[in-house]
Amino acid sequence: MEVKKIIKLQDADFDKKSIPSIIVFVVLVVIGIFMFFYWRSSRGIGEEEEKVTVIATVFPIYDIAKNIVGDNEYIEIVQIIPNSTDPIDYSVTDSQTDVIKNSNAVFKIGIGYDDWIDSLELSDEIDVIDLSENVELIESDKVEVSYKSICEENNGNWLEDYSECEGIGPEVCENNDGDYDECASACRHDDDTDMCIQVCIQLCKFSNDVEDSYNPYYWHSIENSKVIAGEIYKKLIDLKPTYNPELYENYSDYFQQLDETKTYIQDKVNQLSTNHIIILDDSFAYYLDEYGLTSFEIIEYTKESKEEYLNVLDDAMEVNGTNLIFKELETSNDLIDYILNNREVEIRTLDKIGGSSEVQSYIDLMKYNIDIITKNSEEE
Repeated sequence: MEVKKIIKLQDADFDKKSIPSIIVFVVLVVIGIFMFFYWRSSRGIGEEEEKVTVIATVFPIYDIAKNIVGDNEYIEIVQIIPNSTDPIDYSVTDSQTDVIKNSNAVFKIGIGYDDWIDSLELSDEIDVIDLSENVELIESDKVEVSYKSICEENNGNWLEDYSECEGIGPEVCENNDGDYDECASACRHDDDTDMCIQVCIQLCKFSNDVEDSYNPYYWHSIENSKVIAGEIYKKLIDLKPTYNPELYENYSDYFQQLDETKTYIQDKVNQLSTNHIIILDDSFAYYLDEYGLTSFEIIEYTKESKEEYLNVLDDAMEVNGTNLIFKELETSNDLIDYILNNREVEIRTLDKIGGSSEVQSYIDLMKYNIDIITKNSEEE
């Protein structure tokens, strides 16, 4: 009997000593469970997690944003303008308008390039970020030239003194920021005319205001693309602050890739025997400027200036000691045919937008173009 009592006392004594440890264990488990669900709630993980949609008008901006977002399934990046289309000629569709109006933020090129965004009457809750406001811009000298080209390519009659195009329809006019008049007077510029024949003339009036005449292809500068990446990163953590660690890691990794790309391009440029190349368009002004390259003076190509155009081109080829010429995908076919019919030249095509099977990323785009430019130098 005494032995049993002793055992019971020992058991009771053991249980009393275990109580504090058990309490601590239970408290830790409760705290752990609470922290787990708090973490899920703070990260938005679960059925109530809301996806945010961010709009990028063009492929380079879209691809930069995708690299910062990474695998995050709660941030959707939507590209509006197809890769094969120059944004300056694009008309947004009704379905795309609906997507934009239901988005959380929009990144646009600005400076008149995709400013149709501003006419969509978006909610004040949708932040429209004009990326041109924080990058280094280069002035463009082709604003009026492009209007004349648009006019003549659409069989219109260009009036230089008035920046007007007679004979083109409303779609072409309005898509190029012109003011359309379906019944303009034939005597509108002749104040001394006593009598005027009542004839309606289709008219598109273009503005002479060059206040915003900047080259819009600023993504061709790696330094500008770093600024773009920074603006995108800031907006993404504003929309989804709990994902900041992953977004910052992606942003930092991509920033390093951009630095490596710039070094890659500079190494290629150093292989060139001259810093002067011949590009028929001004879309690559930022690309050339960043690496100390220059191109020949771009002049207006019209029916009246064909001979002058060839003379300028001849001078550029003589200075370069080469017949190698670069164009872009959208370069006028009439111009290319005219050059090929009158000069023995080699013409290569550069890509200013990207997004094709051959150029699948922004970094691919930057490397692709320098590879095309330096191809001869590598083979020598």
